[in-house]
Amino acid sequence: MKKVIAIFFFIVSQNFLFAQTYIPLPDTNAKWVTVLYVSPNCMNYGCPYSYTFNGDTLINTIVYKKLLSTSSYSGAIRQDTNTQRVYYVPKNYSNEYLLYDFSINVGDTITSYVDPGVIVPCHNTVFSIDSIYIGNKYRKRLRLSSDCWIGSWIEGVGSEAGLLEPWAGGPASYQLWCFEYNGKVLYPLPDTIYSSCDSTLLFVNEQNILNQRVVNISPNPFSNEAIIFLNQPFLKQTFSITVFSLLGKEIIKIKLISSETKIERGHLPSGIYFYKVQNENGSMQETGKIIIQ
Repeated sequence: MKKVIAIFFFIVSQNFLFAQTYIPLPDTNAKWVTVLYVSPNCMNYGCPYSYTFNGDTLINTIVYKKLLSTSSYSGAIRQDTNTQRVYYVPKNYSNEYLLYDFSINVGDTITSYVDPGVIVPCHNTVFSIDSIYIGNKYRKRLRLSSDCWIGSWIEGVGSEAGLLEPWAGGPASYQLWCFEYNGKVLYPLPDTIYSSCDSTLLFVNEQNILNQRVVNISPNPFSNEAIIFLNQPFLKQTFSITVFSLLGKEIIKIKLISSETKIERGHLPSGIYFYKVQNENGSMQETGKIIIQ
């Protein structure tokens, strides 16, 4: 009887997962903030840029939504909700490229948009599909891997590397820092880290301007353990560091009581993690990311 119940639960749960109504990308009142880490000037804190939609445009007799990157035209996007596909026409191009396909299944391999100047695109394979609760809705999440990227696509959000970075050389180079819809931050969770995506842009830019970090983490990336170094100007103050998964789940909170504090991997899987540093009053001082190999 237990076996029958277990099989029934599995079938029901799978039907629930794949019977969800497809959630397209919002094309109004939405903002994505991506942080670039590959440029020499962006290695320490990242260089942020934002994407928003702004009206329609006609390309080859097809209607697209105009995409702005920090107020400048960055291309156009259209969505086919029947096939669950998203297409992109880059700036100064007239041909469209497949950006996302949320209809693919486990084991499927897909090649989607990369910069037209890239000669060899990434061929990615779906290795698992589940759902994630964001913005009062369950959304399908595809986990993909290839030789050049391991990450996730989320319905109605895009890639964890960024809206126009479905591969982007991997989240170690690009990172979706914030996604906002109708004035509410939906990604990353919890939305208490930032009140809006504009505040993330301001914060990252301030960090670049000040060039002053409370902590440094080394090595980063790491495999087993790393050291959190509390920098000299802050040694007489009290801070804590909280580590979150990409989905916003709190993993660990550590009080920084000395100049060096060890952080261990434990049972954490390889991937990208966020962290925030707070002072003793709970005020956020800085954020960053940890990469576990």
